[in-house]
Formats: sequence, C-alpha cells, structure tokens
Amino acid sequence: MVVAALRDKQVGTADDRQRFAKAYETCKRQVAPVVRKQAFSRINLALAIYHAAYQDAFGKALNIPALVDEASRLDFDAMLGPRMIIDLHPSSVQHTIVELKRQTCTHPNRATRTRVTITDDAKLSDAEFLASPQGGRVELYCVDCGTIFSAKKIAFTPASVLKAIRGTIRFGQEGALLKDVIARLRRDYILCPRQNADARKQQSSEYMLVKVLLRPFVARGLVAIDDVVRNKRVRVL
Repeated sequence: MVVAALRDKQVGTADDRQRFAKAYETCKRQVAPVVRKQAFSRINLALAIYHAAYQDAFGKALNIPALVDEASRLDFDAMLGPRMIIDLHPSSVQHTIVELKRQTCTHPNRATRTRVTITDDAKLSDAEFLASPQGGRVELYCVDCGTIFSAKKIAFTPASVLKAIRGTIRFGQEGALLKDVIARLRRDYILCPRQNADARKQQSSEYMLVKVLLRPFVARGLVAIDDVVRNKRVRVL
C-alpha cells in the first residue's frame, strides 16, 4: 500500500508505471531471501524497495530525506491501521537500503581505492618531513554495494611522492601535468579514490584528493600547483 501510494504521487504516465511495476517485482524477488532471514521495519523495507525499483526503472536515485518526507504525509492509519506505530527517519531508511544492496549484490564491479593522508609537523625541517614515515590502506571493494573484500596497509614517505612527481615531468617542460601526477600516484596506490561512473565526477574527485594530498608540500613551498582552469601543472620548487 505504501509503495502504491508513493507510485501514484511520483510516477505519472501509464508507460512509466508499467516500467516501475516490472522493476518493483524484480526487486521484490531479489530481496525475498534476505527478508526471510532478517527482520526489517515494515515501512523502512517498503521505502527501500521502492527506492531500488525507482532507480532501476528510471536510472536515477531518489533523495532519501525527500522520500521520507513524502512518505510521512501518507495516511498510514487508513493503510495500515490506527494501532501501527510509524517511526520514519532518513538514516534508518538509508541503512535498510545499504543492507539490502549489500546482501543481494553479486559484486560484478570490483575496484581498488586508497585511504591515505600525509601528516605534517611544523617542528620538522623539510628534510625530516620528506623522510617521515606515512601510511594508508588499500582496499579491494565492490563499487555497487561497498563491500570490502580485502585491505592491506601501505607505507611511503613524502620524498617518494616528490620523486613520483619529478618522474612525470616531460623533457623540456616546466612542471608535471596534474593528470600525469594523478596517473603515477594511482599506479603507486597512493591516490585511488572511490570509483564513480560519471567520468567528470571521477576526475573532479581525483583533482580534489591530489590537492589535499599535496597541501603539506605546498604549505612548505616544496611544490606549487598552477591556478589555471586547464592543463594544470605541479611544479617542484
């Protein structure tokens, strides 16, 4: 009833409703084994399946807080009875969505991501900073549901990052192209952000992360990043 009420509000044409109905039946079949093994809030489960079906049918994800707000306006007394206690929170619905996705995913899309930060101590000299031990984690994970299959620690020094930058400078040019630096750091597993299907968003996240990674170098005057829109370069000073 909850799904039907939301569908009537958000899915307009007959063709769209037919597409949604097919996606909804598919989602119900997929989550049935999980629901039999694990108890979920009835309302959270309905919204989670509705969210998955809508995304499968129309290729876009619904905003969770907006979906919960829309659902909160439904007449639950008429649909489920006056004694039914309704406790709707976006975080609870999001948790149900994540759990269903995790337990029904077949993990076809796997990728590597790195969690790395470079810590700096202002008391250290430049030489001491470059030699300071740094670390992070490399994870093999499912792009679709976020399940982590393996994780290992990595160790490096800021000097190795600086060496990688120098290694990407092409003959006769001043500085290394930022995209070349990113490619080299990806190869060394120092910079591997979470994969994004949108190439522009993926590039944006890589640019943002490399700037964060190089912030201690910039603060110390060891490198500089060009303030231009295109063909940004990283210059070793």
